[in-house]
Amino acid sequence: MPRQPSAGLKQDERGSILIITAAACLIFTFLFMGIVEFGRWLLVKEQAQTAADAAALAGAVSGIRSIVTLQIDDAIKGKFTVTGNERSLIGQGEWTKYCYAYGVFPCSYKVIDRRIEYNTNDTKKAVDTFLAMNPTKGNSQLKSIKVHGDRNDPYFPSVVVSVATKLKTMFPNSNLFPSEYNFEVLSQGDTFFKDPATGKWSKAPPDATAEGLF
Repeated sequence: MPRQPSAGLKQDERGSILIITAAACLIFTFLFMGIVEFGRWLLVKEQAQTAADAAALAGAVSGIRSIVTLQIDDAIKGKFTVTGNERSLIGQGEWTKYCYAYGVFPCSYKVIDRRIEYNTNDTKKAVDTFLAMNPTKGNSQLKSIKVHGDRNDPYFPSVVVSVATKLKTMFPNSNLFPSEYNFEVLSQGDTFFKDPATGKWSKAPPDATAEGLF
């Protein structure tokens, strides 16, 4: 006759199953916590990157002015150059003041140079404003802003923004995760202008964030 399992053996089996079940539940709990923590970190980092992108673009188009050099061809005074704000010289027609008698004698102009100048204060205000308009779930603050406004700068013309974020863990008493995450995101906003020599829009400058130059 086949032997019947003893009561003690059945109890040992039930105990083993209980231990395995408890261990599996613990593993799945830790796994769930890790997924939640990592997903939250990714979400906040994406929010911080979006805020930095918006701030950098705002900085690249705010507080700028286009400076042009005009070659004026006047029938009386001949050819000469004038440099100034494009909005004033061309947009408001102030270039005509340099003609001997505009409207009486022939006088015309040609754009021979154009460059961009940044107003650093206005750029920073725009960056701060757009960061405030794009809050994150963490504590995000403007860490630094670099205006590449020198014409000889290889990253001219652009604005690079660095945003630092602090994010507290959702499980502070678990001892499984750091109590706080600290990370930084960078974004570059480019300014474009039309080159008078070619009639084409300027190319985007190299990515200063990839080189760590900000």
